[in-house]
Parts: sequence; structure tokens; C-alpha cells
Amino acid sequence: MSANARHACISAVTSCLRGEDLQAAINRTLVASGLNEADKKLVTKIAYGYLRSKTRIDFILARTVKGKLKKLPFGLVVSLGLAVYELHYLRVPEYATVHWYVEYVKKRFSAKMGKLANGVLRGVIRWGDAAHDPDFFRHGTSSRATFLGRYYSCPGWIVRMWRDAYGDDACRSLLSASLRPPYTGIRVNRSLPEAEKVYAALAEEAEHTLPGAWGVALEGSPSVSLADLEDSGQISRQSFAVQLLLAELGPASWPAPIWDACAGRGGKTTALAESVDGPIWASDLSQEKIRALHGETDRLLLPRVPGFVHDAAASHCLRRRPGTIFLDVPCSGLGVLSRRPDIKHKRTPKEIERLTRIQRDMLQSCLEVLHRGGTTIYVTCTLNPEENELAIRDFLSDAGNGVRLERSFSPTCPGVNEFFYAAVLHRPKT
Repeated sequence: MSANARHACISAVTSCLRGEDLQAAINRTLVASGLNEADKKLVTKIAYGYLRSKTRIDFILARTVKGKLKKLPFGLVVSLGLAVYELHYLRVPEYATVHWYVEYVKKRFSAKMGKLANGVLRGVIRWGDAAHDPDFFRHGTSSRATFLGRYYSCPGWIVRMWRDAYGDDACRSLLSASLRPPYTGIRVNRSLPEAEKVYAALAEEAEHTLPGAWGVALEGSPSVSLADLEDSGQISRQSFAVQLLLAELGPASWPAPIWDACAGRGGKTTALAESVDGPIWASDLSQEKIRALHGETDRLLLPRVPGFVHDAAASHCLRRRPGTIFLDVPCSGLGVLSRRPDIKHKRTPKEIERLTRIQRDMLQSCLEVLHRGGTTIYVTCTLNPEENELAIRDFLSDAGNGVRLERSFSPTCPGVNEFFYAAVLHRPKT
């Protein structure tokens, strides 16, 4: 690894742990880095890999410095953690990793801290394969949840919630999935003339395909250039789990007009625009995201979807009632930890309480504007009953408006490692 690549890793991860979205931190860092494409890919791989394994790495460090980890400067812990990631997960010579990080710590902090870093990293090397043994992470605790949190690198409150909600075996399966990178999901733009040719080429190398939805899941890099296909509007990168969800929902049959009330940057909006003939509207709290949505429709050579800034949890002033409201609500994101590993280091139980209130307000507000006989589709990307099944149950029990649950489901596919929840709610005509 080059020195510049390591500096970029430290910068991106530090910014992320201080609050910035991981991919945004990586993008911003790489733009200014001057790195070649190989090093950029390596920085991205390390940043994601480290944040997937951070809790485990912190425990290894804590055992090595004998419980003094919390007393060390934040930046030093990040640097040591990235060094441990190199030592345990990359084929970088041990001496090269230790030498570089010790020298970096000396310059960044002090000679004393450099000496400490040298001792810590050599101690980690001495642990050897023992630091991968489950028993290593049982040290000092008899708590099953604490062990699972350490070994699978996940905060204890998430582990306890999943064990209570889904049982121990399912919890372990979910934790294991969160540590594996997801497949690259690709959606072929069916509206363009080359769609069949592009889809056939990608499907040959795909782990999973969705022919009816023009989707594929790729484990590695295909022989064709994804960047070139993106630039020409032939494809969009979209989670394969999202594509499974939309295929199951069958948007072509939804009552029109369709209102995507939390559109974000337009990934799902453009998927709808590629598959639905009727009118589609899109809104979001952020004007920047609405501009990004318009940029996506332009890239894909699609007619512009009317987009406007609006809070889906507030009262609505629509001149026409939608037949379908697609409500991809803000949520804790615990179903996409493999793709967004920084989430587990930022979310708190207190924040989830705030999110559940927002979700409830959105459901109630959208119901008030929905056309009679219309449908609201409630979607989350989390694994939390309070935001999924229980949220819908509580909403239906308190609504007093005759709304009924037509169905709810969570699409799954081997190796995808991402989990969504959807509930289809119908408002009667009378």
C-alpha cells in the first residue's frame, strides 16, 4: 500500500466516525487524493472492511493494551484499528504495516505514542490466529449477547434486539450476513434499444437474475465496463434486495398516479419510471436530492418525473390525490449493515424512538391525502419489529379509518445480505 492510500483511509474513516456518511467521506477524500484507480479501490475496500469489523478490532486492541483503549486519543485508536485490519485481513507484510503506522503515529501524535503503537501492534501479531478463535471473544464475560457482539462486530443492543425478536440462530445468521459485502445489484434500463443485449451480457456472469425486472446481482467485476454502461444510461446500480422487493410488489399494477413520497436521489423513482406507464410524482425533504433525481432521469434518458420538496410527515397540499403512495420511510437501516457498516456505529436506541415517531406521522399524513380505494406501500430497510411489523400493527389498531393490511413481506435471496420490509395498506372506497 502507498502512504497516500493509507492517509486516505485514515481521513475517510475518521470523517465517517465523526458523523459523515461513509461513501460520501470516501468520495470526498478520493477526489482530493490523486490516487490511481487501483489504490482508490483499495481505500474503499479497507474503509468498508474496517467498519464492518470495528467492534471486533476494538476488542482485540482493548485486550492488547489491557483495558486502556478508551483513554487513548480518538485518532490514535482509528489508526491502530486500521493497522490491525491490515494485519488480520490483508496480505500486507507485517513489518511494512507496523513500520508505517508507528512512524505515522510518531509524527501525528508523539514519540511516546509511537512507542505505544509499536508495542500494541507487535502484541496483536503475537496473538496470531488466536484472535480469530471464538473463545478469544468470550474473555471476561459469560454473556451470550456480549460474546456475539464482539465476535460478529455489532453493538450489544442490536444483538439483544435481534435475539429477542428472531431467536439465537437467526440472530447469528443476520450478524454473519452483516460482515459480508453485498452483491453488486444492477438494473438494466429497459427503455433503451440496447437493453436486451446489455441484460444478456450481464446475466451470463451474474449470481442471481430477475429477468422480469431486468435486474442482476454480481459478485465480482464483469467483463463489460459498468462505468461505461452507467455513463450511457444503460444501467443503474441498485441493491438487488430492492429489486426483489419491487418485483414482488409489481408496480405496473399499482393505481395511478403514483407518488414516491420519500424519493431520495431517485433510485426507486427511476425504477418505477422504467416500468410504469402512468404518472409518477416524487418528493423529498432535500432540494439537493430532488436535483439528483432529475439528474438521474436525464442520465437514463427518461421523461422528467415531477419532483418537489416536501415533508411527507407534514400536511399535504396536493391538487390531485394519488392512487398509490410509495413510502420508503427514514429508518434505522439495520437491514443494510453489509452495505452501510457505519450505521451500526452511529445508531442508538434513543434515535430509533425518534424514527418510529416520524414513521407513524408519515403514515398518518399520507393516509389523509390518499385517494379512496388507493394503496400505501410502507417500506423500510431495517431489521427491527418496532419499525416494521409492530409499527404497522399499532398504526392499524389506532387509525380507526378502516385501512386494512393486504400483505407484508421481507424478500430474501441467498448471498444478497440485505433485508427489507414492505407492508401494503389499502384504503377502502367508502
